[in-house]
Amino acid sequence: MLVGEFYAQNLLAWLAWVKYIYPFAYASNAALLVIFQDPVPCDGSGLLSPLCEMGDTTSFVAPQDVLDTLSVTLSVGANITCLLLFCIIPRILGYCILRRKKAGERE
Repeated sequence: MLVGEFYAQNLLAWLAWVKYIYPFAYASNAALLVIFQDPVPCDGSGLLSPLCEMGDTTSFVAPQDVLDTLSVTLSVGANITCLLLFCIIPRILGYCILRRKKAGERE
């Protein structure tokens, strides 16, 4: 969850590339896109406090501003496609390796 930037937004430079090969990052981004479709009310606490006016609990934050703050860039479809690729590609590679190994035993 750490490298997926779920808990920590600012990773070290040498560790930042890991989020692109970590499936949890795509799953959490898809979930955030589904959750933050409507304007979010300001409650004066947490991550949204810089986006709200000081002491104002009656205003709302635009969903895109929240998603930009959370560094969500891909669409839901793109995130789900990446998750499916993480499921399919290892299976295809495993099949090809086992197929090649079986063919080598026949010779």
